[in-house]
Amino acid sequence: MHEKSLYSCWLVLYKRRFFIFFTTLLSLAVGAVASFVLVPVYEAKILFYVPDGLAGRSYLSHGALNQMKRDYLIPTTKTEMAAPFMEMLKSRTMAKLVQAEFPQKSIKRLLKNDIDFELTDYGTIELNSRDKDPVTASNIANSYIMNLNHFLQTATMENLEYDSTVLRDKLQDVSRIIENLEDRKRGIYEDNNVVFIEEEVKKLTEMRIDFIDAIEDKQIYKAEIGEKIAEISLELTKEGLTLAAHDVAMTNPMIEYLQIKLSDIAAEKSALLVDHTEVHPDIINLDEQYAEVSKQLKREVSKMLSSRIKTSNTFYEKLRQDLIEMLIEKSTVDASISGIEKSIQSMDSRLDKLPSILVDIGRVEHSIYRYKSMLETLELAYIESLMQMERDVEFISVLDRAEVPEKPDFPLLWLNLLVGLLIGLLLGVFYAYIVDYINNTKRIRIRKIAKALIRRG
Repeated sequence: MHEKSLYSCWLVLYKRRFFIFFTTLLSLAVGAVASFVLVPVYEAKILFYVPDGLAGRSYLSHGALNQMKRDYLIPTTKTEMAAPFMEMLKSRTMAKLVQAEFPQKSIKRLLKNDIDFELTDYGTIELNSRDKDPVTASNIANSYIMNLNHFLQTATMENLEYDSTVLRDKLQDVSRIIENLEDRKRGIYEDNNVVFIEEEVKKLTEMRIDFIDAIEDKQIYKAEIGEKIAEISLELTKEGLTLAAHDVAMTNPMIEYLQIKLSDIAAEKSALLVDHTEVHPDIINLDEQYAEVSKQLKREVSKMLSSRIKTSNTFYEKLRQDLIEMLIEKSTVDASISGIEKSIQSMDSRLDKLPSILVDIGRVEHSIYRYKSMLETLELAYIESLMQMERDVEFISVLDRAEVPEKPDFPLLWLNLLVGLLIGLLLGVFYAYIVDYINNTKRIRIRKIAKALIRRG
């Protein structure tokens, strides 16, 4: 068998040129017919990007005014930043959301055939949507981005709603705590009968000094009364009426009771003078009681002395009356001193107690201040969460929205004709060489058989 040359190959094709031409023409015809017969498929493209760090904005925090500016957002150049968003777009959840808007599309086709994504070298993402209807193709592409943005907004909104609920509950709890602390503070004031502690301490101190001065004055006055009683007793002795010590002593139980009562009234009046003036109805009432008890004491002392001192003339009667007056005055002064001393003791007890009251009130006021500061912070955070919930955040920046394609992406006439041309040529050439090979093989076999027959003959 002779080796094939380029010329011999060309002769093979040349001999079958009409078949090759017919095959090529037929393939072109089939490609052209297919371009008009096949259902066209349209492809819509949307180009978007994920900003490199979404601008966080606060309306009420410190420096919020500095955030009120327009920031420029650029695509991220990091693949790991855009990869999660690519996976979200490819997820079955996103396909279900889109399929809910376009029931004619199956989830399988959305995941496998009709949608594809590409991350460009510049950080943008290209989404391609294919469908027989050009409007549907563009709507599906836009729907993907809309659902992705809505999905991200819903996720952040759920967090904000949860935070808002927690903040609202915490606000109510802190408000109740503040109310309880205010009630406790009022309770301390009411239980201890104080309103303005600093003023009360000052007033109690001043009144204590005044009461001490009053006791000293009354002690001096009491000494003067004692001297007068001694003079009257001496005068009675000179006149022949001797008075023993027990004759001028107040040993009558009734007198002692009246003295104690005068002392209590004086003490009660001193206590009321801390908060009221002399014209207060309670103090006027105590003055009336004091006068009435003083009259009773005078009668009892007069009755007692009348039984002990028997007078026979007017001079003795006058001495007796003077003695009664002095004794009554002495009893009144003693009662007044006793009442003032009780008031001073009460003031001392009150002054000793006020520092601890101040400490308790200080602790409560510190807690109130701390919780009010917390309440103010929580209120700002709660208002901030409500404002953030009203804020419409776009997590995706779209460069080119998907528009309705004017021409189908498949089939393409020029591509079908080119494919038909190539297929026709390949088939024609293949057929030409196959036929040539079969013919050559047939001739070789015939020659071999002929040679064999000649040798036998």
